[in-house]
Amino acid sequence: MISAIYDRRSIRKFSDKPISQEDIKDIIQSGIKAPSSKNRQPWKYIVIQGNAKEEMLKVFRRGIEREENESALLPQSKQHISAAKYTVDIMEGAPTIIFVVNSLGKGILSEMTPEEHIYEM
Repeated sequence: MISAIYDRRSIRKFSDKPISQEDIKDIIQSGIKAPSSKNRQPWKYIVIQGNAKEEMLKVFRRGIEREENESALLPQSKQHISAAKYTVDIMEGAPTIIFVVNSLGKGILSEMTPEEHIYEM
């Protein structure tokens, strides 16, 4: 079992082969079984494919452009823009994107104490 951790790979180039609904369900079921704080399993899964993925990428790129300009919502995060661009480029090559969202988490613009930031991570 530990070999799964040691032998894992990070994929940055993807084939254009579609992912079956069965494989997507298996991925989500594996995530559901992952541990969470106080065993609350607050995860929600969002599967993005096809035209929805293209629209999502456009929205992400517009958000990055906004953050590069004076109308930034997260001006303290400018040092992360190049990494955000790289991530969007990687996602563009993936046939399917699965977001895992903590439904109990606070919004990115929420005022938080340092302790709350740590809890959110």
